[in-house]
Order: sequence, then C-alpha cells, then structure tokens
Amino acid sequence: EENEAAERDYSTQAAQNAPANDKVTDAEFDPIGKSPGASGPMPPKPATEALARKAADYGLVTPDLQPQDLRACKVISEWLHASNLYPQFRTPTAIFAVIMRGKELGLGVTTALAGFHVVEGKPTASADLIRSLATRSEKCKYFRLVHSDDTYAEWETWHADHPEPTKYRYTIEEAIEAGLNSGNWKKRKRDMLTKTAAVKLARICYAGDVLGLYAPEEFNDSYGEAA
Repeated sequence: EENEAAERDYSTQAAQNAPANDKVTDAEFDPIGKSPGASGPMPPKPATEALARKAADYGLVTPDLQPQDLRACKVISEWLHASNLYPQFRTPTAIFAVIMRGKELGLGVTTALAGFHVVEGKPTASADLIRSLATRSEKCKYFRLVHSDDTYAEWETWHADHPEPTKYRYTIEEAIEAGLNSGNWKKRKRDMLTKTAAVKLARICYAGDVLGLYAPEEFNDSYGEAA
C-alpha cells in the first residue's frame, strides 16, 4: 500500500511540473488509431507521402477502381480509350462523359460503358440498362414479361404507389407506323418488340429512375446487329 501511494504521489507531481505549452508530437497524435472502433494505427509518414504522390499522379479510387475525383476519372478515361475496347466512344472525353452519366445512375465505370451506345451523336442507354434501372427502383414490386412474339410484346409492372399493376403492349403495326420496318426490325421482330415495350413501360411507371433515357431501338431502324 505504501508503494502504491508513492507511485500516485509521483504521477501527480510529474503532471503538475509538466510545461504548460507542451505540444503533442506527430507520433502521439493518432486520431484514427486511437479513435473508438479504429482498426489500427495510421500508416507511417513515408507511406502516407507515397500515397499522396500516387494520388497526385493517378487520382483517388475505391478498392474496386472506381474514380473518386477528377484526376482519377481523367486517367481512367484515357486508359480505357487507349485499350480500344469501347470504340463507340471516340475520345477520352466521350468516355469521361459516359462515366459521369453512369455515376449519376449508380453504375460502375465499365458497366456504364457497356450499357450506353452512341446514336445520332448522343449517349443512348441500352434497353436492358433501362429495364434494370426500373427493376432496381425501391418502388418496383415486380417487372415481368407477359407475352412476346413477332406481332406484339407485353410487359407488366407494379409500382408500389399505384393501386394496381400497369401493363404495356407494343405491336409490330405501331413499329411499322413509326418507320421501324427494316434491319433488325425485319429480321428479329420479337426481340425488338420485347425491348421497346419494356423501355416504354419503364418510362411510364419509373420516370424518376430512367429520366432522359431512350433505347437505340426507339430512334431508327439502322442501329445494326447490336440492338
């Protein structure tokens, strides 16, 4: 007991005698390592500086390589353009624009590039992308194909705020009247009707989720085999 009392007296005296203007050193100040729930200490200073240099060169990315700032987006756009894997986007700035559009929709970089085409000089979403955005909506109870053949396609969905499901049917007669009667519209009627009916229903019921998005099939009949 006498030893414990002596130790307490010594600690109290040391605290009283400490200079009032003492500053916390870098080694002592560890807001991450010492914060509640922290997983470990901060990296040593050299590693932090190395990361800062890399961020200056390449920008910041997530562990799955999604850009987090303009520098990273620019670098990734240039690399993807150099890969020649997305020839529909002719410049790095075109890729940059699609990455931004995809980010607004909650898409990763390569998913956005795969989901958009260029029609009449504008980025145009694929029918599958539009439908997937609709089904992703928190208000979507279901989105299902009811019928499809070479004469018409019909889809049904149920928006949570609507009293009952909504159906949409698109016929080959409507397509022909719109001038869609050659190319894939002649060779693959069922596929084209199915895609077009789905995107029209998506815009009717989930306008906020697919705002401003149109599928290539809706523009003209010269889109080609990728439709």
